[in-house]
Amino acid sequence: MAARPQSAVVAWGQVLSKAWRGAMYEMHVGTAATGSGLVWHVVAQQDSAALCGQPLWTDDVAETDRHCLSCMTVFQDRMQRVRES
Repeated sequence: MAARPQSAVVAWGQVLSKAWRGAMYEMHVGTAATGSGLVWHVVAQQDSAALCGQPLWTDDVAETDRHCLSCMTVFQDRMQRVRES
């Protein structure tokens, strides 16, 4: 895979910098929306549910390499809006 040009990396860093000023995001383990196993969900720091609406576990000791596609899509949309502003 080709490396990203430095300018793209810097631009993305600026987008994330703007985004983090507005809200902090964390990753938490929870049940997949499909009910089939555990996934990592994206959670805005001030929320008690994932971006996809799934409730969160209180204990993140479970191991999984899977991520919630719905959470990642919402997060990507939010980052895109920040980038465009």
